[in-house]
Amino acid sequence: MNKHTQYTAHRKLFRNLWVVFLRMCTLFLLAPFVQNVEAYTAPDLPAEHTFQPMISHLVETGIMNPLADGSFGANLAMSRASAVTAALRAGQYWVGEDYNPAYLPSDVDPNQWYAVPIARARQMGIISNGANFRPIDTVTKAETLAIISKALNVDHYKYSEYTRGIAKDVPAGSWYAGYFAFAKKYRIMHLHGGQYFYPEKPLTRAEFAVYLYRTLRVVNAGADRLQELELEAQMQHFMALVDEGKIEAAQEYIPRILTLSDNLLASRSDADSLAAHTMGLALDDFARALRAYNSGKRLSTVEYLHTASVKLSRVESTGEDMAVLAVQFNGVIEDMIASLYLDNGTMVATQ
Repeated sequence: MNKHTQYTAHRKLFRNLWVVFLRMCTLFLLAPFVQNVEAYTAPDLPAEHTFQPMISHLVETGIMNPLADGSFGANLAMSRASAVTAALRAGQYWVGEDYNPAYLPSDVDPNQWYAVPIARARQMGIISNGANFRPIDTVTKAETLAIISKALNVDHYKYSEYTRGIAKDVPAGSWYAGYFAFAKKYRIMHLHGGQYFYPEKPLTRAEFAVYLYRTLRVVNAGADRLQELELEAQMQHFMALVDEGKIEAAQEYIPRILTLSDNLLASRSDADSLAAHTMGLALDDFARALRAYNSGKRLSTVEYLHTASVKLSRVESTGEDMAVLAVQFNGVIEDMIASLYLDNGTMVATQ
């Protein structure tokens, strides 16, 4: 097996592991928030798409509406007017039919459906008092975080002290730095390459729905649940960087993952918290294996992978949802170990 073939094989295995991990997060941490909700399936997205349960929750609770043809319009642009309306519903604000004309921006037609929610949002301080609002413009990532955070009473100021080094495109002194600090802690949005959020990126309806759902999940969480959500976020940051081949950057998340999993186990000694704790330890071993592999230490790589596999075997007997995923994770690790050996059983030589 040449070096290029090995690299391609390992990248494929990392990507398989990333898919397994996303399923783990959906089953272990997403499901409790959407239980007992009659499912709406967006016909314009694949039935098994990871966005489906989030969109289902928002539609079935009346926070967002499907289009007239029944589709969700997942890939259509999300207007600023629609963003404000959904945020008000999520925050359970009473909108009514009347409004004070003094709060209506000059570029908003009072005869349009969105006049009332925009005026109400301005009155409540959810949007600024600028002369124009640009209701039909597409909402950006930064604007989305601000609108949702204000509507759901997220205190972004307490995250402002953690704004240094959030991302290369989020200056510490920017008006949206605190919002992105919050988004990074709970992985409301994906941090591309561990470095970029793209604050000015216009959003689709599906993207907006996902960010709103994730914020709702945090806002409605108790103390233990918040630890679970942050642990999920840290694990996702870790695996995303592994998938991109940025092993050193991924390593920086391991201490926080282990701290959160330890705290979770100490505060709530049930099967799921034990499984999450053990999974965190397995990720640590997996990270060590990747570092050893990049250093050309094949034997150490296999040893760390084997140790991770042993921990995953414990997970298999700990929690029902985690058990299935631990089996899949173990299968990926076994494939990785096999890829380090030649057909005759000898270990691949160090490059």
